[in-house]
Amino acid sequence: MSRESETRRTGEKQPRRRREKAPTEPCRRCGGLGYRTFPSDDLAAAAVCECISACALCNGEGHTTERDDGGYLWVRPCKCASVQQRVSRFNAVHLPARYADKNIEGYRHLGGNQNEIKYLLLNYRKNYAPGQRGMLLMGDPGTGKTHLLTALLAYLSLELGLSCRYIDFMSLLSKIKEGYNQGKSEAAIIGPLLGFQVLAVDELGKGRSTDWEVAVLDDLISRRYNTNSTTFFATNFGDDPTQLAGESGASYYQPRQATVQVTLEDRVGPRIYSRLHDMCDFHVVRGPDYRRRDLARTRKSR
Repeated sequence: MSRESETRRTGEKQPRRRREKAPTEPCRRCGGLGYRTFPSDDLAAAAVCECISACALCNGEGHTTERDDGGYLWVRPCKCASVQQRVSRFNAVHLPARYADKNIEGYRHLGGNQNEIKYLLLNYRKNYAPGQRGMLLMGDPGTGKTHLLTALLAYLSLELGLSCRYIDFMSLLSKIKEGYNQGKSEAAIIGPLLGFQVLAVDELGKGRSTDWEVAVLDDLISRRYNTNSTTFFATNFGDDPTQLAGESGASYYQPRQATVQVTLEDRVGPRIYSRLHDMCDFHVVRGPDYRRRDLARTRKSR
């Protein structure tokens, strides 16, 4: 019986059947994300994909205009503007170029507790809220700490639209020294880092640990601490150097010839170390050295 006959028989209008829309294939360039990431000189960069740039609603201008019942013309952001804003946020993170395409899903589990750490960060980003406690990742070189830090910042900026920044502590010290030559104070270099919702400090504890270096670190951490800002850290030093040995059993922090064990607290001092515990959850990343493993495989294949 047709819908018209059924309507005449019952006197009720029957609902129209919805036509199933054919699924659209995601853009081959971006996989449906709306953006692409790539290395650009020394830094990672992102760009709005062509599938978004050619937005039919705004012609790529990022906004639309509409007139209300009173005749007033209103300018409203287009849906595609969200992607443009998130891309801008990513480009302000200043991730190293080699980590342009890194994500947490792609973090390889080669041994130790790397798989556990991977899912720990996946769960962290899923439940992230502004002002949340940060993380401090400690472990031997090559265990993927920088991969995890940069992948987390990439997600928070590109998917959640948060303002994030990545810094290598030694690079920060170099910028401050360059600033001295240009008449800039430490505050002029450190100040902008305080405004980011999320900050990641890599290579914590690296350097000579001079009084000046510790004072710079103390200033940065204290000001992030006082504003309750989310901060992440990665370091090659731990609480107990003997617990950080990789698969080989030889720890980077306690070479076989060494007689003195150096901890993170030794490197940064008790004041900074105490505040780090108040700001972050400490996690040890255990596993083999990615770089050595890949180098060994490359040599074998030759």
